[in-house]
Amino acid sequence: MASALMLTGVLGFTASPAQAATGTHCANWQQKNYSPPGKHPVTVIVKVCIYSSYLGSGMYGRTPWIEYTWESAYGGVKWDNFGIRVRLENYDNDLTTDYCNFTYQMNHSTSGREICYAPSWNSTSVGGFTADGHIRWNYNSDGEGDYIWSLTGSPQVS
Repeated sequence: MASALMLTGVLGFTASPAQAATGTHCANWQQKNYSPPGKHPVTVIVKVCIYSSYLGSGMYGRTPWIEYTWESAYGGVKWDNFGIRVRLENYDNDLTTDYCNFTYQMNHSTSGREICYAPSWNSTSVGGFTADGHIRWNYNSDGEGDYIWSLTGSPQVS
């Protein structure tokens, strides 16, 4: 009886394909209102997501991304730089990362939607996977450097 309870306890810490979280898991939408000097304001809304899937034979795939939309009443060049860093983490250790530069899109359209993906990661490990990232921006011709908006990461998945 005791060995059966011990075995149950040990198995309770191991996720099976049916137990591991699969599907898309996103943080709540996050919003920032930018006010470029001498330009019309820009509203940016962002969400940080991770997709987890069971690939078979105990292998899982995780793909992180950041999606954002923007809206401004008027166009024009407002940015020297506008980009997104997205990364896949496992218990706060970076596994994959990528940087997407959206300066052109932000300067040439009053609204839009873009997605920045980091490479997928396949492994048999379960637990502690999250997507995280930040937005790096620099207002056009303001004489200042880059600013960073650290985003709230995705929920943790198996």
